[in-house]
Amino acid sequence: MFLRALTKSIANRPQRFAVAVLAVAMGVGMATALASVSLVLGDRLGRTVRQYGANIILLPRGADMPLVVAGADLSSAVNAGAIPDSALGALRRFRWRNNMLALAPQAYALGVSGTVRVPLVGTWFSHPAPGGGASVDGMTPLAPWWKVTGRTPAEDDAEVLLGHALARRLGLAPGGAIALTIDGRRHELAVVGVLDAGGLEDDQAYVPLAWLQQATGRAGQVDRVLVSALVVPGEAPPMPDPGRDLAGYERWICRPFAASVSHEIESALPGVTARPVAQLVRGEGRLVGRMNLLMLLLTGAALAAAVLGVMSTMVASVVDRTPEIALLRALGASTPAVHRLFLAEALVVALVGGLLGVAIGFGLAQVIGRGTFGTAVEMHPLLVPAGLALATAVGLLGAGLPLRRTAAIDPAHALRAGA
Repeated sequence: MFLRALTKSIANRPQRFAVAVLAVAMGVGMATALASVSLVLGDRLGRTVRQYGANIILLPRGADMPLVVAGADLSSAVNAGAIPDSALGALRRFRWRNNMLALAPQAYALGVSGTVRVPLVGTWFSHPAPGGGASVDGMTPLAPWWKVTGRTPAEDDAEVLLGHALARRLGLAPGGAIALTIDGRRHELAVVGVLDAGGLEDDQAYVPLAWLQQATGRAGQVDRVLVSALVVPGEAPPMPDPGRDLAGYERWICRPFAASVSHEIESALPGVTARPVAQLVRGEGRLVGRMNLLMLLLTGAALAAAVLGVMSTMVASVVDRTPEIALLRALGASTPAVHRLFLAEALVVALVGGLLGVAIGFGLAQVIGRGTFGTAVEMHPLLVPAGLALATAVGLLGAGLPLRRTAAIDPAHALRAGA
């Protein structure tokens, strides 16, 4: 009898049933889509932000220590040593090696062309990753925003990539040549490209690392290493003292914060100081936090609209069925029995709308993922039961006001009005 009444109630009002199902489906679909994107937001957004430069810088130990004597900063006058480029293979073998997206060692020198001082940066452009593997390191993967007119230098040739401001001062363009004096020795380099990076790079000249090491007599030495690592966005909490809080230290070290990855790098490369780029790390944290807040607000708005949609259709159904409800009450049906009928309708709406919403959400997640991050978004298996649970909550909340209206119906008054 109960199932027959439920089936008849839905069959007699297909349009209102469809509107309620659509309201639930849209709310659950939006929530499912945003949840799917949020589950991969940290990794994908981290990889997207990683296209804007290194977030960890490696320096010889002591190179980042300030040295002030009598009010004068003498840090630049102290030779803190160098990092052997043979040690870079350790970055592809240590515990967070899979988080290393790209690295680029750099060595510095000062050249003179005529009367123009030329800051030289020796680096990798597109170099096989140290330690083997299929990945490629260097400035090309580390700085994809670089705009190069011409091409980047070959790894072992006497070629140079000039920043466009420096090229303008020298009056050079790709295809030309430049004579540089470095440490009293003259060198000829072919200008193969002009760089427009919108920063200090525009006033520098980039040459192959191996060539600069040979020209300056510093074989196997680099001054710093730029590292792009996939880390947890935002600043890490302070590192706990392992002597006092070993469990807290283990939790801290097992999460890829920029600080914990830097700590592991220093352990893997003795004599190296790893420093996160604080502004970039904080910026990533703020960006992810705001994105999560935006998604939470959108989800809340979608679910609120779904609750209102279910509520409005069920209130209209109660108003339309007032004589029917009054007759059931007059024939002996209790208020809880009438409530069970409406709750069953709400649960059917929730089940159908929830299943439809999960499917819509998965499709919408693909649109967001491909449009924003250029990749598909995997469907987490827990999102299906979570979507159904959310749809059930929407249906029950939407049924709250209609249930109170059914309890307030006076059977005698409603039957007289209907007659």
